[in-house]
Amino acid sequence: GVYDPNFRVTTEYNAYKLEIEEMLSRGENSVSDALKQNFLDEVSSIEEAIGAPTDTTVVNLINNLINL
Repeated sequence: GVYDPNFRVTTEYNAYKLEIEEMLSRGENSVSDALKQNFLDEVSSIEEAIGAPTDTTVVNLINNLINL
């Protein structure tokens, strides 16, 4: 799984989604925005190291999280 970009992005998504939803529920929009940027940075790091996700479902997860 470590060398599978689909797996890696999905696990990062799952972790960040919980944190972002919690911050949004507390009205911490600026923290939520920072977490979204951190997630995008993680995705970029994964893409640079092992390649971009190839599963369209995973690509959609990225977009869905950013649009929360």
